Amino acid sequence: MSLKRFYSYGLLFGCPFEEEDSNCPLDELRKLPIDKRLKNFNELSNIELTGLEEHHKNCLLRKECNLKRKKP
Repeated sequence: MSLKRFYSYGLLFGCPFEEEDSNCPLDELRKLPIDKRLKNFNELSNIELTGLEEHHKNCLLRKECNLKRKKP
């Protein structure tokens, strides 16, 4: 298992944020039974994995910025 695949693996089982984005590309995948979720995930290309990771990183940055704005 590549490091990129290993890193993304945890995102399959839940969002690390309290509130998941409505446009998260992993949302539909997370709704599948675990065996199908793993099968579909293992069939993703490196390009698709990179896209998922980029989406997650951008989401993280947006949420961090929102938290900073909310602090007094």
